[in-house]
Amino acid sequence: MPNPLPVTCLTTRDVDVLAALDLWPLTAAQLLRLSATFARPFTDVRRTRARLQELAEAGRVSRHAYATATAGVPGYYRLTRLGFALLHGADARPPKGLFAAVGLSRQRHTHALADLMVQLAVSAHRAGLTLSHVARENGVRLEAGGEVVFPDAAFRVTVPAGKHFDFFVELDAATERLRSADTTLDSLERKLRVYESYADQSPYRFRVLLVTTAGRERVRHAAELAAKLAKNLQRSLVYAAALAEVLPEADLFQRTVFRDHRHRPVPLLAASPK
Repeated sequence: MPNPLPVTCLTTRDVDVLAALDLWPLTAAQLLRLSATFARPFTDVRRTRARLQELAEAGRVSRHAYATATAGVPGYYRLTRLGFALLHGADARPPKGLFAAVGLSRQRHTHALADLMVQLAVSAHRAGLTLSHVARENGVRLEAGGEVVFPDAAFRVTVPAGKHFDFFVELDAATERLRSADTTLDSLERKLRVYESYADQSPYRFRVLLVTTAGRERVRHAAELAAKLAKNLQRSLVYAAALAEVLPEADLFQRTVFRDHRHRPVPLLAASPK
C-alpha cells in the first residue's frame, strides 16, 4: 500500500505536475521541458525524476515503461486515482482509461503527441501567450454530417490584446491511411471531411493542426487532401507540419513552420482567425 503524504505536503509545483499528467502521460524529460511554464520549473532531469518517484511512492502518480524504452526514454508517468481526486475532488468522475498503461499499439502515438503538446505549451509561454481550454486525447467530441471525430487534443491561445484562437490537434503517426473508398473505415480523409462539415456549422472559427511523424512528403499529401476536401478554398482550416520540424522551433505561433491547404507556409497566429 502507498504511504500517501498529507495534502499539505503538495507544493504548487506538485499541483502543476499532477495537472500536466491529468492531460498527457509524460516522461521525466518531457515534464522537465514543460516545467518551463510552471512558477517553479525543475532545473534538471535528475531532480524531475526524483520528485516523480516521491509522488509515485505516495500513490499520486504511477510509472510505466514504453516497449521501446531506452536510456533516453526510460518510462512515463500517469496520474493515479488518488492524484486525480486531489486535483478534482473525491466525487469527480475520471474519464475512462485515464489511469491505465498505454496500449502497445498506441505508445508511439502517445509519446509523439506529448512531445507536440509540450512544445506548443512552452512556445506559447515564451511568447507571452495564454494557453487555456486544453483538452486531452478524446476529450472533445465533434459531430457533423452524421459523422463523429475525436481530436487528439484541443486548446485555445489568447494574445495579450485579448483575441483568441481555437485549435484542434490531429497527430498522424503515419499508421492510418490517407484515403479510403470505404467511408466506414477510419482515415485522414474521413476526419478532415468531418472537420470541414463541423466548420460549416460551428458558431466559432478554429483551425486543425495536422502534425505527422512522417516527413515532408506526408505533409504535402495531407495539404493536397485538405485542398481537395475544402468546401471554401478561401478558408484556411487545416495547417500541416512534420513533427521533426515542429519540435526544434521555439516560436511556433509566429514562425512559418506549418503549411496551409495550398502548401503555403503560414504562422499559427495570423492577423485574423479566418
